[in-house]
Amino acid sequence: MQDPRFQWVAHAVVFQYTVKPSCDFRLYPMFSRASSLVSLAIAPLVMLALALCVQFAWGWEPCTMCVEIRFLLAACSLAGFLGLVLPSKLSCAGLIPMALLSVGAAYLNVKLVLLEQGILEAFSCSPFPFYSQVFPLQSWLPEVFMSGGICGQNDHQVLGLSFTVWTMIGISLYALTVLNKLFRRLRS
Repeated sequence: MQDPRFQWVAHAVVFQYTVKPSCDFRLYPMFSRASSLVSLAIAPLVMLALALCVQFAWGWEPCTMCVEIRFLLAACSLAGFLGLVLPSKLSCAGLIPMALLSVGAAYLNVKLVLLEQGILEAFSCSPFPFYSQVFPLQSWLPEVFMSGGICGQNDHQVLGLSFTVWTMIGISLYALTVLNKLFRRLRS
């Protein structure tokens, strides 16, 4: 016969080895699938809102590359919301375009920073965005997608860094987060 005072120890040992712990040590432990996709879909809209605030508050006219980056961020957000409405087995159908679009936006932003720093030898970027023939967004939403500035000329600095460098940091972190989420989804 067991001593009743130590019976709880036996139950604790059995409980420890039969119940799996419920904690999940992932990058987003507090978010569900839907809430993490919502945050990934809203983040480009926040970046677009900040860019519009800078444009209208400081009077800064975006260049063609900046407008192309805005287009890619808007498309990235659209792909994120598309991934939300798809079933969970098809959620990679939203993450894959988000990853491609965010990496493309990061590439364009790095190119813009190199042009601004004088490392890339070019006078300026093209006056026509790459999407202007298919999607004439500069006609539909001129406040957001009309380019009036010259690539590589940025006089605005925040905490000692130009706005394009801050944008590059934000978009690069966003692209890495989307890629991390995609690789985790593909592995599971």
